[in-house]
Amino acid sequence: MKNFIIFAVLATLLGGCGILRPAKSDKEFKFYDGNKTVIYKFAGEDLYENGKNLGMYSMDRGEFRMLVLDEAGKSYGNNYKSALNAKRMKFYLFNDERAMVFSIWHKDGICSVYNAGRYVNFDYTSNMFKDGDWLYADGKISKSESSVQKMSSKGLSAYKNMNSEKTFNHKDAQYVAEELIVAEFFKKTTADLKKMILDDFCR
Repeated sequence: MKNFIIFAVLATLLGGCGILRPAKSDKEFKFYDGNKTVIYKFAGEDLYENGKNLGMYSMDRGEFRMLVLDEAGKSYGNNYKSALNAKRMKFYLFNDERAMVFSIWHKDGICSVYNAGRYVNFDYTSNMFKDGDWLYADGKISKSESSVQKMSSKGLSAYKNMNSEKTFNHKDAQYVAEELIVAEFFKKTTADLKKMILDDFCR
């Protein structure tokens, strides 16, 4: 969890400096979302998900390999602003250390709803490859605030497996401490995603 927080702070402070190496071609990444493991692989200029070609990626701020899909499965690199009327967008961002998959959607159109000050839906998963840590959250985002409805992490999942009764009743001190850390991380992360993706996309 500390690695996630350190990474988030560095990414925010350094922005486009590109201090991290982009993901290498022909390298596989095992990505766990709390339910299943997905294999992502870069080959040439394309990103593959469990052997399916998702499309051509592009470099984002010299740091991440980025690919974006709309609800029809059309792929975009960092020129996703051309999909202003999309009802669902899914963002894939990879480097050698970490990957994020961020989805936003609304049946009435993401930007029309977001720009009207209403909530759009999101889910977010992030993996740290070196130590196998992972995080998941879903909820709603508007221009003024965000609300996380469900969250999980490697640490929270381990506590649930060890003692489901204590976890369910939120009486385990270690579990509560881990939950607070995850909640604080997602509060910051959703604010960054809102600024970097939604505000930029729907401008």
